[in-house]
Amino acid sequence: MYFARVSFWSFKKGQREKGLNMLDERISDVARAAKGYRGSLQLLSQESADKAIIITLWDSEKARDASAKGVFKDAVGVLEQFVEGPPEVSNFKLSDAEVRL
Repeated sequence: MYFARVSFWSFKKGQREKGLNMLDERISDVARAAKGYRGSLQLLSQESADKAIIITLWDSEKARDASAKGVFKDAVGVLEQFVEGPPEVSNFKLSDAEVRL
């Protein structure tokens, strides 16, 4: 069983790519080293150049919840200058998944 955090981000006009690049530079290694981290997805809206959804996957609810005080808090800090405000966040239990890239 895996657990997910889904965060909905609204970026300042023209700042989405810059913000996500900064996030990748500063947080990706920290996230990968976090206990229970299983991966992430960045979904870029095609309707709005200033919207994105970030999904992180965790091997336990405990790991996901603990990351809110570490990795996720750091991500919010990194993106603060690029976004309109804090993201909307929802937590989920992963029922099924299939990814072919």
